[in-house]
Amino acid sequence: MSATPKPPDLAYVLISDEYHIVMHSRESNIRTLAPHPTLEFYIEEITKDGLPLAEATFNTREEATAWFDSKAEPPAQTVIQIRGEHYLAAYYRNINHRALFPFTIVERRRKRSKDSPGE
Repeated sequence: MSATPKPPDLAYVLISDEYHIVMHSRESNIRTLAPHPTLEFYIEEITKDGLPLAEATFNTREEATAWFDSKAEPPAQTVIQIRGEHYLAAYYRNINHRALFPFTIVERRRKRSKDSPGE
């Protein structure tokens, strides 16, 4: 970010399949990159009435990845299961990137929030 003369004031970026938020103050030229729970909030929303049905079920992550990679035009998102656990399979057309996000990231965020001082 320091090499970019004009970073965006606010943007989401994927780094190692985790959302981060880019923040930049033009006045002070402070640049910050921080993890952001956007995906966790989304998964929480789609599971509020229970787990959605999985489109496909796999025994291993490798099988799921091979299935996802074999789709010429995958949907933007679909729910799958790997070893009985739900995942969000997401395809980012604009960057031609495929990612598998475990629903358990919601529980990890809740645990982090509970374990944080002042909570």
